[in-house]
Amino acid sequence: MKKKLTTVLAIVLVVALSVAGTYAYLTAQTDNVTNTFAVAGLIDDDADFTLVESKANQQADGKYVLNPADKVQANEYVVVPGVDMPKDPTVNLKLKANIDAYVFLAVDNNLKGMSVTIDPAWGSAITTYTDENGAAWDIYAQKVVGTTAAQDLTFNVLKGQTVTVDKAADAYDGNILFNAYLTQATGFDTALAAWNATFGVKAA
Repeated sequence: MKKKLTTVLAIVLVVALSVAGTYAYLTAQTDNVTNTFAVAGLIDDDADFTLVESKANQQADGKYVLNPADKVQANEYVVVPGVDMPKDPTVNLKLKANIDAYVFLAVDNNLKGMSVTIDPAWGSAITTYTDENGAAWDIYAQKVVGTTAAQDLTFNVLKGQTVTVDKAADAYDGNILFNAYLTQATGFDTALAAWNATFGVKAA
């Protein structure tokens, strides 16, 4: 009996010494630092960046009246010489938080006997872009500085929201097209650099 007891005690003692050896050093450990990365976005969905204008309805006297409740992407006019026509194309943007962006306005003006003035907020055209169909678009830009909250922004396209009609033109025809583009501003020194690196790149 004594021999068996001695053997058991010896085994327990060996185990005890082995366990104690594991915690012989002073140690400490921090929690994990986890880094997750995702691509930033400018808008949440396509509805957050639009270019629309009010429907223009001609009256009995030949003049036009806009219906702001009816937003469209095309209008047709029958021109009365000397009678200016209202036109309110507007760029609407809900920009996500914490991002700087450039908003570009492209204008392809083919009007005869009529004229428009781009809203001064756009400044002067930064370049002229010729598309694959040979159309020459004047490119304007505005920079939006990001904030800690999303921003609801509106950019008027035309000064006075008017198409001016010449009283003594030889012809009244043609068209005018508008388009809008959006790209990040961070990483580019100028609006032109941002345009040339993104939408201004010619297709191969």
